[in-house]
Amino acid sequence: MENVFKDLEEMMENGEVNEVEAFFNQLTEEQEDEKKQWTIQNLQASLYEHHNMFLKMDKIGKELCDKYPSNYQGYHIRYQALKKRNKLTEMELLLKQVPEDTKRVFPYVIDVIECFEIQHKYQDIIDYVSNTEFYSEEAELYAWKQKVVALERLERFEEAEKIINKIALEYGDLDALIFSALLLAAKQQYDKARQLAEVLLQNLSDEDVIYQYYAKTILTLCDMVKYEDKVEKYNAAIDELISFIKEKNYPFKPAFQYTLNLLMLINRLDKNCHHACAVCPPDIREQLVTDKKCRIDICLHTFHSFNIILWGRFFRITDIF
Repeated sequence: MENVFKDLEEMMENGEVNEVEAFFNQLTEEQEDEKKQWTIQNLQASLYEHHNMFLKMDKIGKELCDKYPSNYQGYHIRYQALKKRNKLTEMELLLKQVPEDTKRVFPYVIDVIECFEIQHKYQDIIDYVSNTEFYSEEAELYAWKQKVVALERLERFEEAEKIINKIALEYGDLDALIFSALLLAAKQQYDKARQLAEVLLQNLSDEDVIYQYYAKTILTLCDMVKYEDKVEKYNAAIDELISFIKEKNYPFKPAFQYTLNLLMLINRLDKNCHHACAVCPPDIREQLVTDKKCRIDICLHTFHSFNIILWGRFFRITDIF
């Protein structure tokens, strides 16, 4: 099937769209197994999406909705096709038309929240999460996190903080636990912040390198505000974090840039530093990664599911220095 798909890709590149469509139609008709028919049509929709044929993609989605109304995939294909065409009103209307039983899946939750996010309807996200009964812990946790982001966008920081703590306590979610520790540091409750960060470090697995890094960062922040010789402590902290990153071969090297910026706020050592972009902190990747193939030229504020903008704006970490 993989070779067939490659051939179809080549035909699409050569403009043989009608021939490809005829092939899929014949293949679907020849299959008596509904699951195989469903798979074939999904492949067809993916091919159309890859070649920006969103009207044809939407047509496949409609056919899947008619054949399998209890399966959300058809609606998801239609939603993606409408999104690609920037049909915001139609996207939202489509999601409202999904049968109630079909809504009980994680992809539907993602699409609804994304639809509101694209339109900057943050209050709608909050209302949706607050009034919806979710049918899996995965979907529920995702939704509560997105509610935090929506509250932050509306600058309702105290409400967001309560939900962060709720997620940390009820789910033991690592994102929320890290942010809870950072909140404590932002409130100058350094002993409590250090205690939580240390407990996290003791219980994190070797695979949780990103969280080890964040916990160590919080410990560094807690230590640095206690001493008058901040420049000396600053340099020691930088050296320790660089050693940790090199030891773990941590792939998200740009994360260190943000930490460096926070630490620099203590003594304003950033006057002569090169910045990666208008909003990112100093670029020190040259120190961290010798193999250029391993470098990731992204900004930290774009990479994490809990929206890194919270580090700087919601928790107001700069206020503690």
